[in-house]
Amino acid sequence: MPTEELACRAAISPCAARVLCTIPRIPADPMVIDLLKNDGIDANSHSSTPLTTDISRQADLILCFEREQISDLLEQNPLAIRKVFLFNDFVNACKHMHAEGPIAGDTAADKLIEIMDCVPMLRPFLPTALETEDPHRQSREVFERVYAEIKHGVDIMLGAVA
Repeated sequence: MPTEELACRAAISPCAARVLCTIPRIPADPMVIDLLKNDGIDANSHSSTPLTTDISRQADLILCFEREQISDLLEQNPLAIRKVFLFNDFVNACKHMHAEGPIAGDTAADKLIEIMDCVPMLRPFLPTALETEDPHRQSREVFERVYAEIKHGVDIMLGAVA
């Protein structure tokens, strides 16, 4: 099942935003558009937006690729501390909880909240999470590797809450 279809079934609405950026909207990189197209996802009209305090307040879950992004976000909105995670740390938590058995909750949103609430207690049992490399201005090979890593992580998360 394609990731996009599973996301729709799980009622998850992803949004791309950039921490500490004042440029209003940045369109997706052409290599990203091409990689997504290969998976049947049309990203031609996608653009990211700056992550404002309002957006971080409204978000239920915020996943960052780098620890510095988390620090910057928490400096902007300290109240987001319970809902901001390093992407691979959250993937590790989802994988761990899914392997342990059914995750409590009737909906994908309920299960995500359960995972978020358990991460602090699980962290000693999880592998140290790696940051996700930023492929910006790098080769297609790097884009493909990073895209595969993100796609794999998203599939783990969605599988855990499905």
